Amino acid sequence: MAHISKVKVVRPGTPPISEEATIVSDTPGEFRKKETLYRTYQVLWYVLGVIETIMFLRFLFKVLGANTFTPFVQMLYGVSGVFVGPFLGTFPIAMVDRYAFEWATIVAMIMYALIAYGIVHLIQFFKPTSPHEVEEAVDNP
Repeated sequence: MAHISKVKVVRPGTPPISEEATIVSDTPGEFRKKETLYRTYQVLWYVLGVIETIMFLRFLFKVLGANTFTPFVQMLYGVSGVFVGPFLGTFPIAMVDRYAFEWATIVAMIMYALIAYGIVHLIQFFKPTSPHEVEEAVDNP
């Protein structure tokens, strides 16, 4: 059930208005649930950002022909290989000398972004909704 409170409306640059407005806010339980979902979104997007950055660096290092005997490059390829591995072999790797255009990395980046986007929208099913939100969604599909 929504928590209703009366407040005075004050607009920036204008004198305070004496009429009161009704503000409908969530109950503390609803707010906590929405806050948890919001934090979950933040964590998901952060994790996706880290994974995408690692895969982008892999792609960039392969395109630029990075020295594979360097410890940093080996570590980068090892870590990113976990994420790119399922997509290797999907498309051929275009090679010119030691420069490689690895399509699998691009496909992996797109797929992980789509998966994260789907998870965030799936989590929306758990968000508490108000009667106004339900009416709005049903009236304007």
